[in-house]
Amino acid sequence: MVSVRQRTDLPAVTGDKNLIIKNMYADLHCHPGAAAYDHSHPAEGGKDKIPFDPWQIPQSNLINQSRGKSAFGYSQGDLAKSVTAGAKLLFTALYPVEKGFFAGMPGSRMGKKKIAEFYRRVQADGEITAAEWLLSDLKTQPGLEHIQKSSLEFLHCRPMNTSFERILYMQNGHYDYFDELRREYKFYRSKEGLRGATPALQLYPDGQRKNWCGTYYLADDRNGIRQKFNPLNEDITMVLTIEGIHALGVGNPEDELLREGEPRTDVTIGKLKSRIRQLKGEEALEDPELPRWEHRPFFITFANHFNNTLCGHARSLPMEARLIIDQRKNMDKGVLKQGTYEVMQELLGLDEDLQPTGSKRILIDVKNMSAAARSDYYKYVLRPFNYKPANKSCRIPLIASHVAYSGIDRLEVQIKNTYLEKEDAHFRINKFLAWSINLSDEDVIEVHHSRGLMGLSFDRRLLGADPHPRLVSLPLKGTLRRQAMKLFAGTIAQFVRIPFAYHLDEPLRIWDTLCLGTGFDGPMDPIHRYATVLQFKTVEEDLIEILADLKKEEPVWFGSHNPEELARKICFENAFEFVVKHY
Repeated sequence: MVSVRQRTDLPAVTGDKNLIIKNMYADLHCHPGAAAYDHSHPAEGGKDKIPFDPWQIPQSNLINQSRGKSAFGYSQGDLAKSVTAGAKLLFTALYPVEKGFFAGMPGSRMGKKKIAEFYRRVQADGEITAAEWLLSDLKTQPGLEHIQKSSLEFLHCRPMNTSFERILYMQNGHYDYFDELRREYKFYRSKEGLRGATPALQLYPDGQRKNWCGTYYLADDRNGIRQKFNPLNEDITMVLTIEGIHALGVGNPEDELLREGEPRTDVTIGKLKSRIRQLKGEEALEDPELPRWEHRPFFITFANHFNNTLCGHARSLPMEARLIIDQRKNMDKGVLKQGTYEVMQELLGLDEDLQPTGSKRILIDVKNMSAAARSDYYKYVLRPFNYKPANKSCRIPLIASHVAYSGIDRLEVQIKNTYLEKEDAHFRINKFLAWSINLSDEDVIEVHHSRGLMGLSFDRRLLGADPHPRLVSLPLKGTLRRQAMKLFAGTIAQFVRIPFAYHLDEPLRIWDTLCLGTGFDGPMDPIHRYATVLQFKTVEEDLIEILADLKKEEPVWFGSHNPEELARKICFENAFEFVVKHY
């Protein structure tokens, strides 16, 4: 039995190295510029309301932030908070918000106009009044007469921070995913390497209001990370990722309503492959202002919340979201066309025979893929390549960027459960949310074999928390602490158990595959105790206690390694070493 890998790629430092290392955190999936970007994005035909600058962060609602509920009115991991928390390595997801969030339910009373009116009322009258208006409208529909206000809590997330003008822009026919992707890339490029400053902000309820300063860098490869990452300062290194293949120009819902002869909005498979090469810097970028994409995305979260026409997505939103958001098109389907494999091969730098082409890789993140789509990806791409002896030294690492555990052993069972429509709000197996968005034992085995990486989700709902907890609004810090630690403890224990239970080679290597993958500033319901990056130190302290208890129960899972060492690996070292090896 081998030991956990020792640090080999951490940058050389002088002084108290251990003190420096302990103050650094990495996050495999986050949106540190989301609050500033949404606030600055122009309305249709309009101009930026404030400078196009990731440091122009709006003031968070500190009451909402301190309550730790869904991130409405506050940001979870903006640049000011990340600098303060020591979150120095951020895998920054570029995400053209999907049209499905604002398309409503086609063919019903909850169409685009109704959704737009709701968000107009949010801005004009406040979220409480707007929610009451929406609730009263829903109650007039058959079967919804007794719907409760709590059913609309899922709306309290990033989309509700969006301006009415911005929503109208995203609803019209001119909103282009690839144009939006390039725009967000330019947004992060705008202040890269420059000393930035925020407006006067207060980060904590009892904290100082001031201008927060810092510098961030965009990495372009492993050498760029080594050169730019400095443990001795507060600078942030960003590794760009993409959330959703739709970002390259597919999955436009208006194509589902086309009449005969009308042009499609979705691009062809050939154009999609060309755009992948553009992201790698191998072809000129389709942009008059920017000739080349200079910072290759490290990975792409292939599926997301809605139909992308290439593969099925898993159910990702709370059950109540079905009242006004339609995820059904191709949900839970597998790979939808042969061209999907061509796209995957282009991303991974492979030809049709799964031979390397010499093109650099953009790794594939399976978060939000349906169980059927994951199964197809493993069967026809990942396993044929990774299990070939000649490829042992260049395996394709499997990434699952912000995930939890399902309580299910095989993908086949998850697929059957979706077919039988078992995935309701209360579908639990051994207290784990058993939806197919969460990983099965089979997924974890593939991560382990490929020497991949799993980011621990901070979404309490995916971790199996009670969707409507009775005590969450009460000031019982001890209760909230126990609840938070229980959610993490269960997930970690199951992930670590799997290689031992299945007698995999080098089972202790499972500790190299775990890291933080918060999902901050996306549509998520955070663990109340860890609602922002400002709680990262608390996360690490709690992890040490969780792992100490687990070691007492299952000492063989730890070998000679201590909880402090493993907590540090989860909080920073694993993500750093992984990106330095594979980027």
